[in-house]
Formats: sequence, structure tokens, C-alpha cells
Amino acid sequence: MIAARLARPALAALVAVGSFAPLPSTARPAPRRAAPAQGLVVDVTHLRAIGLGPTADLIQQAAYREFAAIGVPGGNRLVVRFEALSLNAYAGGEGGDSGGGGGGGGGGSGNGTNNDYLEGDASVIGPGGQVVTSIHHVIALPANAAGAYYLPNDEQRRVVGLTRTFAAWIKRDLT
Repeated sequence: MIAARLARPALAALVAVGSFAPLPSTARPAPRRAAPAQGLVVDVTHLRAIGLGPTADLIQQAAYREFAAIGVPGGNRLVVRFEALSLNAYAGGEGGDSGGGGGGGGGGSGNGTNNDYLEGDASVIGPGGQVVTSIHHVIALPANAAGAYYLPNDEQRRVVGLTRTFAAWIKRDLT
């Protein structure tokens, strides 16, 4: 099991119930980044630091696109920081593992977990640098939500889908 960051107890618990794999380093580089909206900062520094360079760029571009329509009034800024990404290693079916109780560790647990996760924070920063509000989300989507795993660019579609869902929840919470 591999997760991008285990410092958060919620993500650590999620990792304990399923197997995850990072996006392979062979991911295609993201197309040119969308121009940042006024008062919007999308920070993917941590994702880059843990080796998710091209995937971090894809998340950043998708987030700029999704958050561009948000107006942050009164000279405030919206700062979005992504902290963790976890893609399930297999996006096919729910598996045939019957599970079972007790120790053993490793392997399928029969719990039906087949989700991808994206974790991050969004903060509205006031003109004086004070935090007006801060929202934390861990987004979970079924790994097959972006379509069939055998279609081209499956992992990129999954990452963009997670980013869109993250943005939708942040927009909802800010309004």
C-alpha cells in the first residue's frame, strides 16, 4: 500500500482498508497551464515534492479551470493547497476476494474498496493576511467513475475527475 501522505489520520485509516498505488511517473505532461484567476493560488508544492510532478501539474491546471469562476470579494484571495493523491491500483470490478477476518495483513480485504482519493485545503485569505475561512476535504470517488480503465488516459481522467469534485465541494462550502 502506498499513499502520498499519511500524516492525516483520515487518510491513514483509508489506506488501512485498501491498496493504493501512486500515479506512474510515465504520466503525460500536462498541457499548458490555465492562466491563474485574479486572487486565486493553487499550490501543488507538496505533490511535486513527493514525486508527482506531471500529475501535480495536471491537478493545478484542472483546479485553476474549476476555480476560475469563483469571485473572491473584498480583496480576498482563495488559496487551494493539495496535500495527497491516491489512485487505486485496479479500476476494474469490485474483485472476487471473499475477505475474511483476522490478521494476515496485505492483499485484498474483501471490503469492496475501489476508490481514488484527493486531499486538500482551501482558505480565503483577507487583505491583511488573516485567514477568513478554511475548508479541508478528502474526496473519494470510485476508481471507475472516469470511465473504463482500458480507455486511453484513464489515470489522467481520474485525476481531473477528483479535482473537479474537490472544486465543487469547496465552491458549495464557500457559498
